[in-house]
Amino acid sequence: ITRDKDARTLTVSDNGIGMDRTDMEENLGTIAKSGSLAFKKDMETREDIDIIGQFGVGFYAAFMVADKVTVVSKKRGEDEAFAWESDGIGAYTVSDAERDTYGTTITLHLRDGQDEYLDEWRIRDLVKSYSDFIAYPIFFASVGKKDEEKAKDEEKKEPEAPKPLNTMTALWKRPKKDVKKEEYDEFYRHLTHDFDGPLEVIPFSGEGQVEFKALLFIPKAAGMDLYMPQTKRGLSLYVRNVFIGNDFDLLLPDYLRFVKGVVDSSDLPLNVSREMLQDDQVISKIKSAVTSKILSTLEDMKKKESYDTFFQTFGRVLKEGVHTDYVNADRIKKLLKYPSAQSAAGKTIFLEDYVQKMPQDQKDIYFLCAEKEEDARNAPQLEQAEKHGLDVLFFVDPVDEWLVDSFREFEGKKLVDIARGDISFGSETEQKAEKEANEKASADLKPFLEKVKEQLKD
Repeated sequence: ITRDKDARTLTVSDNGIGMDRTDMEENLGTIAKSGSLAFKKDMETREDIDIIGQFGVGFYAAFMVADKVTVVSKKRGEDEAFAWESDGIGAYTVSDAERDTYGTTITLHLRDGQDEYLDEWRIRDLVKSYSDFIAYPIFFASVGKKDEEKAKDEEKKEPEAPKPLNTMTALWKRPKKDVKKEEYDEFYRHLTHDFDGPLEVIPFSGEGQVEFKALLFIPKAAGMDLYMPQTKRGLSLYVRNVFIGNDFDLLLPDYLRFVKGVVDSSDLPLNVSREMLQDDQVISKIKSAVTSKILSTLEDMKKKESYDTFFQTFGRVLKEGVHTDYVNADRIKKLLKYPSAQSAAGKTIFLEDYVQKMPQDQKDIYFLCAEKEEDARNAPQLEQAEKHGLDVLFFVDPVDEWLVDSFREFEGKKLVDIARGDISFGSETEQKAEKEANEKASADLKPFLEKVKEQLKD
């Protein structure tokens, strides 16, 4: 990439296969006629060919910033070079040209008001944002009075090998065994600006009806904006290593909004927009596969100590999925943890643990809603459950009470709120004895209760 502030031109040059006069007329002179697509069809037997310009409209974006575009190219295996030139209005010219090496040079003569594309920081930023993972190195060169003076000074120094502007390495396309933890951590920091590193790394290849690569991360800590509805969140979308956009929430259900990462699909067009993706079947299938992979990862994490860290941080958000994701609700329930009457203060248990410890004659799962765990442990409703040796789950997150209507059963067992209605514990014999004792107590205490009501009527 070369910028010339004096001439107000931005130039992109390559050492590729080049074009002859016919190629230029066919592929540059016709909107939506793609030479890249034809080339790809010719190379269908090659699995490593990855063409990005196969839709024929990308080149015309040049005229959004330039009032004239010049293309000089020399095709490999031929002696002549040609120049194509157009102002984008409709006409173009093709003429003989001079070029020493094979390849193509595209020069944009910038419109007024587009000088930002001559600033070095802007060019570096664009390359880093959109082409960081293109498999080919992108170098930077400058021409202009100040740059010429700088070049003379540089000539006096020892020459250094030029450094590409892009990293060229898409970690999501490399096998996990070939990537070091430090590389994942560095990419995570680059992606999220979170310098704490991820709690869990999830590399993933989707195959079958839709093919894509994904590299996902579960953070260690929640951002301050996790519960702010107006915050943009989602995954970064790439198409064949080319960056399309951040915060594609269509790739993730809302209850997994804490997950960070990238998805790279070869089944989407490069000129895709958010509006186009609303009802896109490819996106729908990617979302389903990504969701399932994240839930599988969390299921594996249940055996690790890191799961408690995860659940304390993001459990409240994950619980939303019981209400909003009918397809995966049962899987999500198995990932939830709650404090209980029989567990130590501050400790939580899985619903599966609760079910395994239930006495044989216990048919339901008992829970109690409270604002905090301490209130639940002091609730009088616990007395009868504890008397019969029964455990009670404590629903002490604000989201828990909202979930109660959708969270009616787990593994065929009803969830019963011990604070609502007339709950009877123990066997039928025990329940009958308690009922009789309660009826006797009511009769014995009736005079006293009436006295109390009279005294405290106001």
